[in-house]
Amino acid sequence: DQIHATLKIIAQDVKADAVIVDTSPAKVAVAAWVKELLPEKRHYLGLIPAFNPLYIHEQAQGIEAANADLFKKGLMAIAAPPGTPGEAIKLAADLTTLLGATPFFVDLAEADGMMASAHILPQLSAAALINTITGQPGWPDIRKVTGRPFASATAPTIFQDGSAALREAALHNRENILRVLDDMISNLTGLRADIAQEKSDDLKSRLEGAFEGQLKWRKERSAGDWHA
Repeated sequence: DQIHATLKIIAQDVKADAVIVDTSPAKVAVAAWVKELLPEKRHYLGLIPAFNPLYIHEQAQGIEAANADLFKKGLMAIAAPPGTPGEAIKLAADLTTLLGATPFFVDLAEADGMMASAHILPQLSAAALINTITGQPGWPDIRKVTGRPFASATAPTIFQDGSAALREAALHNRENILRVLDDMISNLTGLRADIAQEKSDDLKSRLEGAFEGQLKWRKERSAGDWHA
């Protein structure tokens, strides 16, 4: 939520052929801001860091979360606008390698689609879950029996960007967010229909599919062997 303002501030000082990188979840918007606000021959590259799977559930944030092997078995998606010089792309790839990650090249639109699903939707879903449960008339008593399911689904690390940044990310990645929200609503509607109509077999299939999908992802993400 501070990127646009930051670009305006640095525009008068950033030197020719400088490479500006960010890790925001809205690459198309940021690339447009760079083109609008910065002089020519200033190059933008969007990065999407995927950490070492050992630290996926790490609760620490900021400098407290620093680790020498943070990017081991990790990837760094690199999104470059059309026409970006090869030297700028190589710089981002070299930085990625120095960090211990593997470069993974995507275009800006693809990066936004990935972040909508993997980064923004989980946070919006958690926000909806919290608002739904805490908005119940019985919340004063419900809160007394909350346990691991509620705590895991609403852990502080889910909202790592803060509400202002999450709001801006959703608005500036609007088309992708609407698409994945529609998919989420469709899945919730399916669950509701199975329960309302007592379709035990359909509900079983839907839930087992979710459990198996999560288990498969966990194994693949822990191994980090995407070539296999």
